[in-house]
Amino acid sequence: MRKGLFVWLLFIHQLVLGQIPEVPEKIYFVDMELRFTDKARKTIQAEVDALYRNPKYLDLKVEKADLYFPLVEKVFREEDFPDEFKYLAIQESSLVPDAVSSSKAVGYWQFKKESAIEVGLRVDHDIDERMNIVSASRGAAKYLKRNNATLNNWIYALLSYNLGLGGVQPHVEKKYVGSKKMEIDGGMHWYVIKFLAHKIAYQDKVGKNPKPNFKLVEYTNCHHKSLEEIADETRVAKEDVLSYNKWVLSRKIPNDKTYVVVLLSKADQQIVMASQNESEKVVNSERKGGWHLFRRKQEIVPDIPVGEIPILSEINGLKVIKAKEGDSFAKLAYQGGITTTQLLAYNDLNTFDKVKPGKIYYLEPKRSRAIVMFHTVKPGETLQDVSDQYGIRVNDIKRKNRMKLSEKALKPGRVLWLKKRRPKDTPIEIKPVIIDKIPETVKTPVENNEVIKDLKTEEKPEAKVVEAKPEVKNKAAEPKDESIFMDSYIRTTDPDIEKNYQIHIVETGQTLYGISKMYSTTVDSLKYFNYLEGGLKPGYQLKIREINTTRKTGSTEIKGSGSGNFFIHKVEKGETLYSISRKYSVSVKEIQEWNSKNDNAVSIGEELKILKVK
Repeated sequence: MRKGLFVWLLFIHQLVLGQIPEVPEKIYFVDMELRFTDKARKTIQAEVDALYRNPKYLDLKVEKADLYFPLVEKVFREEDFPDEFKYLAIQESSLVPDAVSSSKAVGYWQFKKESAIEVGLRVDHDIDERMNIVSASRGAAKYLKRNNATLNNWIYALLSYNLGLGGVQPHVEKKYVGSKKMEIDGGMHWYVIKFLAHKIAYQDKVGKNPKPNFKLVEYTNCHHKSLEEIADETRVAKEDVLSYNKWVLSRKIPNDKTYVVVLLSKADQQIVMASQNESEKVVNSERKGGWHLFRRKQEIVPDIPVGEIPILSEINGLKVIKAKEGDSFAKLAYQGGITTTQLLAYNDLNTFDKVKPGKIYYLEPKRSRAIVMFHTVKPGETLQDVSDQYGIRVNDIKRKNRMKLSEKALKPGRVLWLKKRRPKDTPIEIKPVIIDKIPETVKTPVENNEVIKDLKTEEKPEAKVVEAKPEVKNKAAEPKDESIFMDSYIRTTDPDIEKNYQIHIVETGQTLYGISKMYSTTVDSLKYFNYLEGGLKPGYQLKIREINTTRKTGSTEIKGSGSGNFFIHKVEKGETLYSISRKYSVSVKEIQEWNSKNDNAVSIGEELKILKVK
């Protein structure tokens, strides 16, 4: 039995070895013929073998290269720069955007700050283009081209990327300057050896997938926009937009030059791009009753009477149009300045659907979050109803509430999270609902020249809802409509959190900073525990957390140990800094400050100081 297993493992090993590229006696690099000595071949082969040692890791890099290289190749063509240098990005960073070296080189091409600025990249507290694949690739091309103009040898130019133009000089042999042939021997610098190994290892694997699942698309209409706004415009998941654009450090993208935002898209889909002249569609805009009211230029087109003004308004910051009797999707799309295909896509409609008079239709892609925190499901309501009411995509409602993509039915009384994602350890909240007979509402036909004051879905009289009130009510912040909460108010459903706070009533002139000092906490903790996004108002009842050294999470009791103002938490398997912060109702940033940590990494057995309140 053991002998048979050994033979099988030996067969698998040989099969894997058979797939590893063999280093040839010579290769062509850019316009040069490189010949390898036996010692150099052996050294390069060892590097290639090492790259193939972990097939999963190798495949992961190939997938990243398939995604990024089309953008890199495009930049290199524009810069008239050799395509083969693209493999250097794998060697430098494994195509990790926020990779940081021990020498503080950052990004895809591992630029230090001074070198990055030298080649035209912006690096400051708002933007770090070293983490932008397009900008950084252009910078790398400029740097290497400039050095090759001095060294007149692409291998020495490559080595200068590691050593600098001055550092490479001791390695330059005059006989190879300007030469089209070069011998690579055992004494060649390790950086060149490693690059040649990467080129040989990846050149026959990258770009060979005939049906890739995803692609990256350039998006340049981004001046004065946040990544969240771009996600909403293009209907790309916000997490993906943030993940592939870590170079944006500020809230808005500046307009000092043209920046390229990279968007992830399915390979067979087109991303909805915002019009570069979007502002020209609207010729008159005013505010009325808190709503934006838009009127489009009057035009004579088929099936639209001269002088007819469409009824437009705004929900969740998105333009919408209200359908009238006799409207068609083509007419609504024209009046909204978009195509019929876009109108159908933005409203999750099919071509065979009919226009419903009085219904609101969106003229822009719905957003990934609403302006309200929660919505309580009414009897008979669907996910699509909630999506239309708040201008948030159905799939984003599901994601925020940790629902399965196949899940459709909603239970009356369920509290849906619409602005933030429901924490994993927060249970689903179902409010008791008594279903009474709902009388029909009579709708008054809308005249053609009517201007809408409020375009929210018409409310049906609600049945009385019996619900448990929280221990402390913030009367100043609690809204009348239970389905819409103000940004600074939230009902806490975690009983542990409800029991472990005290109340501070805000007085005139007090600030979050001042209150944080009174209670030996931080501003971030106050915001986190009270779900605050805006400022404070006198009379607001602010929850101040109280931490016990013994807390219960599920069935496991966590006991802190230590003395003074802190106790010690020992990190266990599977724990993260975020999960630990949730256990003790503190913020991640606080734990980092208490323990002088600069990142979110934790290791099993690591001891973390947690503040305890006397």
